[in-house]
Amino acid sequence: MDVPHYWTADQVQRLLDALASHNRHQARTAALIMWRTGLRVSEVLELEWRDLDYAGEPATLLVRRSKTRRARTVRLHPELVQLFTNWPANRSPRDKVVAIGMRTALRHISDGIRWADLDEESPGTGKRRPGAHSLRHSAARHWLMVGRIPLNVVSAWLGHANVQVTLRIYLPIVGSDHGMENVP
Repeated sequence: MDVPHYWTADQVQRLLDALASHNRHQARTAALIMWRTGLRVSEVLELEWRDLDYAGEPATLLVRRSKTRRARTVRLHPELVQLFTNWPANRSPRDKVVAIGMRTALRHISDGIRWADLDEESPGTGKRRPGAHSLRHSAARHWLMVGRIPLNVVSAWLGHANVQVTLRIYLPIVGSDHGMENVP
């Protein structure tokens, strides 16, 4: 099985910085949402302002249109809460959060990957062609490895049909460095 391509938090920040420095602000917003929520690029581009509850406790977003055709709620990272709170108020609830099309988003994120010099192998994968979906994998790996978020929660946030899908995809990149020496 192929191991999904992912980046570290520092590498993702390089991508976000590259997009900002080249004035690709909509693509940067899309990439940041993908990194902090694990959404697919298509799900990000479908988000409307009415789908965000960044003043709620907890702050969440609603994915209305997903690959699995099931709606799901995802918690918002504080970085996104701050971004949305500071967003200009002249918008309608049905306006898109990210106002670019799929082709433009993918092209700009690919450009950002190149500008940030992230077109190399990611740790342990052997894959050479990272893309926008790598942000989703990076988010999931980060939650599991750094945040220690339980697998079933990560599975729900990602919108997987069941936890076995999440386990099959992410076990190769999170399970290899755990041993019995860490069990109390």
